[in-house]
Amino acid sequence: MRRFLISLLILGLAGPTFAATCPAGLHPSATAEIFFGRDNAEETGSGAADWRGFVAQEISPRFPGAVIASDVFGPEGAPAKGFARQPSKALFVTLTGSPDDLQRISAVRGAYNNRFHEDTTLLVEQQSCVSF
Repeated sequence: MRRFLISLLILGLAGPTFAATCPAGLHPSATAEIFFGRDNAEETGSGAADWRGFVAQEISPRFPGAVIASDVFGPEGAPAKGFARQPSKALFVTLTGSPDDLQRISAVRGAYNNRFHEDTTLLVEQQSCVSF
């Protein structure tokens, strides 16, 4: 029983594995989605030009193949308070598997928070089937 519990603990610490069989034409890859809250950013007078500058200076050099979606809306607030629509920007990245993937993501999130005085960035990392 003790070995069983230790095995479960080790498996839990190792995290989930991704051994998906992807459909023809797709291959397994880690992906990241970053949603940048724009509540405070809009109040500080930043607009479309500021966002394009941020993309050019902070995102494109770190993730040249990133897909950037503008003007998405997501929930704001805790479920107990109800949800309100919050203007956001979204970034979709297929990760390389490099050890610095998460460091580059953290750098982009930190630069966004500093530049736009915004503390709302949501990161979703997952395993996916992708094709280019």
